[in-house]
This record gives sequence, C-alpha cells and structure tokens, in this order.
Amino acid sequence: MHVDQLINKFARTLPGVNAKECRLLHKLAITAPSNGVIVEIGSYIGKSTIFLAAGAMAGHGQKVYAIDPHENTYEHQQPGVPSNTLAQFYANLKAAEVEQQVVQITDFSTHVAPTWKDPIAMVFIDGDNRYEPAKADLKMFEQFCMDGAIIAMHDTVGRIGSGLDRKSGAAKAAHKHVLMNKNFRAEGLRQSITYARYRPQQRHVPLVNFFVDAKRRFYELVMFVRIALR
Repeated sequence: MHVDQLINKFARTLPGVNAKECRLLHKLAITAPSNGVIVEIGSYIGKSTIFLAAGAMAGHGQKVYAIDPHENTYEHQQPGVPSNTLAQFYANLKAAEVEQQVVQITDFSTHVAPTWKDPIAMVFIDGDNRYEPAKADLKMFEQFCMDGAIIAMHDTVGRIGSGLDRKSGAAKAAHKHVLMNKNFRAEGLRQSITYARYRPQQRHVPLVNFFVDAKRRFYELVMFVRIALR
C-alpha cells in the first residue's frame, strides 16, 4: 500500500503519532542501513508500526521488532484505552498489509534488552516517556546500533515549567543523551520527533545538534505561550 493511502486510512483516524510524524517514520525506515533490524519501543495499537514496516518494505526489507507489553502500562490506565491492546494492534497491521514485516514482542523493553543480539539499523523510542525510562530505553539499545543507525524519539518537545509532565521526560532525555551526545549527529526535528544518526567515531558534538536543540526549545516556548494565552 502506498504511503499516501496509509496516511489517509490510518494516520488521520488512529490515535498516536500525527500524519507528518507518520510520513517521517516511513521515510526514515526507507533510509535506515540495510544490514540491521528496526526496533520500535512502544507500539500501542500499531499506528507507528505500520509506517515503519511500510518504509522497510519500500526500502531494504528489514524486519521491524515491535516491543510492547500491550497491558499493565500507564497508557492502559487511561480512560477509553482497552486493558489489552494486542488484538487491535494485530488487526491494524493486517488491515495495512504489513503484518508479515513485523515481529511482535509482547514484553517490556527492560526485559527484552538483556538478551538482545541483533544489530540495529533504526530504533524508534515511544514507550514510557518519563525521563528515567526514556533514557534507559535509549541506553539499553544504543549499544546494538550500527554506525549510521537512526535514533528517533517521540514526545521530545516538553512543556516549559512542567517538570512532572510525562512528556517533559522524553524531551530531557533527547536533549541530554542524543543532542548533547557526541555519538549522535542530529538530522532534524519533525513535530515532536527528534531524530539523529549514530556516529560513534565523532570526537565532538556536531554543531547541527545545537541548532536542532534550539529549534526544539523554540517549539517548547511556543507551546508555553499558547497555553498561557488560553
């Protein structure tokens, strides 16, 4: 199915990443290195998984490993969210015709990482967005990333002055451990997704990282102003 069809059928109807972020994930999966796998931490009902898998199919054909317990998480405690999202996850993948591209792992990332062995071409982090869990997801899987692998993190535009806000944790993790880390070369910020390439041979934090972080902080300021003016 073409990406425009997927956008119309899934990006505009399912909750989660927005249409621009879906298109970005599709593009990143296409450009990820060919000799590794794609890992998604936090799949929910499969919206982002669909676009990662479709991008992989349009690119080098890497398998997408979707890691999510599908129950007993913060999200499953919210009003209107099913206590178990696995059935809906599979139904959405089948409707998008990408189910053969995805390896679903029903577990927490902290349980999966200790036995992980495959080289990673791309990792998309969208699990528990508090600071410590988001940082842990990055650190646990960074060690398996090949040179040139893509790191993408969702919810990296936090809310100024909201230290207890869950989304501010992912923003802090992206700032401290991606954009201020010499192992990563930032490639951009799309909506709330910060993405970079893993380049462990670099000696210094690339200048582009500071520009992307400044853009991220500007978005946070804009969000703060909008909330203040309500």
